[in-house]
Amino acid sequence: MRLPIQPVGRRRPAIRSLPALVVLVSATAGLAPGQTALAAPPPGLIVVPRPASQPALSYFKLQARPGSIEQAGVIELRNPTSRRLRVVLSRVDGETLGTLGSGYAPPGSPAHRSTLWLQLGRRTIALSPGGSAAVPVSAVVPALAKPGDYLSGVSVEALNQRSRAVKRRGVSIASLSRYAIGVEVSIPGPRHPLIQFTGARIQRQPAGLTFLLLARNPGNVVLQGVRGYVRITRAGHPVVSRPIGSGTFVTHTSIAYPVHAFRQRGRTTA
Repeated sequence: MRLPIQPVGRRRPAIRSLPALVVLVSATAGLAPGQTALAAPPPGLIVVPRPASQPALSYFKLQARPGSIEQAGVIELRNPTSRRLRVVLSRVDGETLGTLGSGYAPPGSPAHRSTLWLQLGRRTIALSPGGSAAVPVSAVVPALAKPGDYLSGVSVEALNQRSRAVKRRGVSIASLSRYAIGVEVSIPGPRHPLIQFTGARIQRQPAGLTFLLLARNPGNVVLQGVRGYVRITRAGHPVVSRPIGSGTFVTHTSIAYPVHAFRQRGRTTA
């Protein structure tokens, strides 16, 4: 398997810094990385990250030392509408998507590790029609923080949104917009890239049988461009054999990578 989420293989995965990590999340899980400003379909909230360093980036990237307080920058909020908007900001964990790639936990979920370091100037803001505001973001790094790469994020959401109905194959899906701005904190010191496979499961999905390959990144490097190959056999006969696409595997996260075998039959586990 490839690991970005990449499970198999012993080749050392490629390692490089994270790309732009501004993500627009909707009910359909659409991702829009690499944009310096993301706006919901008008009328709607406009969110623009303003990094204190490396202003060309669309996310916050910090070099920090244990025991320091680092200014990440500000998040600019704009209300281009004719109505008042109430905006809520929250700290969220960085995650690895099941098929590899970086994502963010939903607002209101428990915060862990570097997410607890984040300090937001404000958590709720009321924007008048045509108004704007800037919310400072900083990181308070504990004195006992260990070397490595840490990913967390800031969720930004306008309350009382007017949901948009999207019809797909006869099903209507209500879609709301939420923004997640990445915060990558790098603490100097030795790097230890590592991926471990912890097991596998079989799951019966509506489309058919799916193997779930369990893996985790216990190292201290956010891995990118990880790739590999998966081969599943039964009594010496191949069941599934395919490459695992390139992806990202965030530190201290786990995944269940799906490998579909819809033509196969077998017992499932709970």
